[in-house]
Amino acid sequence: TVIEKYKPQMNGNSTKATTSSPRALDGVEATQTTPERQANATWAAGKHGTALSFNGVNALATVPDADSLDLTTGATMEAWVHPATLTGWTTVLMKERTGGLAYSLYASDDTAKPPAGYVRIGSDLSAAGSSALPLNTWSHLAFTYDSASLRTYVNGTLVGSRSVTGAITTS
Repeated sequence: TVIEKYKPQMNGNSTKATTSSPRALDGVEATQTTPERQANATWAAGKHGTALSFNGVNALATVPDADSLDLTTGATMEAWVHPATLTGWTTVLMKERTGGLAYSLYASDDTAKPPAGYVRIGSDLSAAGSSALPLNTWSHLAFTYDSASLRTYVNGTLVGSRSVTGAITTS
């Protein structure tokens, strides 16, 4: 699965994944391969420029933890994805906590299931789409939480929503 969340930026002789977020939380160096930073992910052609490509087995990339990632009353997560398969839980983005997730966006929340966004508010709560993503096609996924509703979008269309109130668990 290719996920385009960060845009590459040349930094000396390596490529660093950077974000346009005002919080400026940059991702991994393409040359870093330590397990806590990046493993088995490679740079590939993306929807808009270059993207990280994940092998669907054990590839990952991480952004160092920061207090600004402890979202409690609202969140928006988005990414362009190009899934080759939708086997199992296809994680696009996740903020982990001890024992599980704080919030996450999945291209598939189990084999060939629709995309879904999750928040942890007492338990894992989700807003899932109604159909699986197409394979080998770019799709834009977005998930929002505004302290009243969870919403999941595919290509700008609302595909799942749920009324939920409370603070997202922090980690």
